[in-house]
Amino acid sequence: MPYIINFNKQDNKLEITFEENKIYTINLNSENTDINEYGFKYWDNLDDYFFHPYSAYTLAITILEVLPLGKIATKDNIQFVTDKIKIIRIIPISEYNSLFEKHKFNENGNMLYKEYPNGKWVKFEYDENNNKIREEESDGYWIENQYNHNNKLVFSKNYKGYWKKIEYDENNNIIYKIDSKNKWTKQKFDHKNRKIYYEDSDRILEKKEFDENDNQIYYEEHQGCWYKKQFDENNNLINYEDYKGTKYSINID
Repeated sequence: MPYIINFNKQDNKLEITFEENKIYTINLNSENTDINEYGFKYWDNLDDYFFHPYSAYTLAITILEVLPLGKIATKDNIQFVTDKIKIIRIIPISEYNSLFEKHKFNENGNMLYKEYPNGKWVKFEYDENNNKIREEESDGYWIENQYNHNNKLVFSKNYKGYWKKIEYDENNNIIYKIDSKNKWTKQKFDHKNRKIYYEDSDRILEKKEFDENDNQIYYEEHQGCWYKKQFDENNNLINYEDYKGTKYSINID
């Protein structure tokens, strides 16, 4: 039975929310519109989806049982594409494990286990908010993650001893990052979440200012370059000045 795998019930390319018992047809109105790129993609063997380079995605997925009704194309006999498809049903998560031989999922549809044809395996663990907190591979690789109350990554470390820490402001903008190699960045944001300050361990420095209409009115960087701009109420540039001594104004009558 053919299946579609997608995220949040949407096809990434076509931005469609699929519904059960509906038929979808895409009309390719140009010779330059390739069905392999823009058609409805589906798989006969669901394990193939995660074996193939199409996706390394492990978080919650949606699986749809489908019936191809139109022209069918394929490049590799693994992924198939059609221009007309019927959605038979949305597969409940409780059935996921019965559809795969080499993959296992938890009650939220997150992948717990993946085994490749060569015998290599990967295991995944999640917290109660579906954040991936650990990934482990059969060759000894592992990585662990920690998240804050907003489900933002705040700490990560791996099997080589590498780690990184991340801090956020109240609007979830990243304001500080540092890693085990002492590489760091600092950022500041204004009340509209516009980045107004950036500094890092490589001595890169940038400052920005904006007016209330989101026009950037000031810029400065670590090498001494800067400019100032002024805009009218219609967002037209009316004054300009920079570090080279350039200065001009524009009159609009």
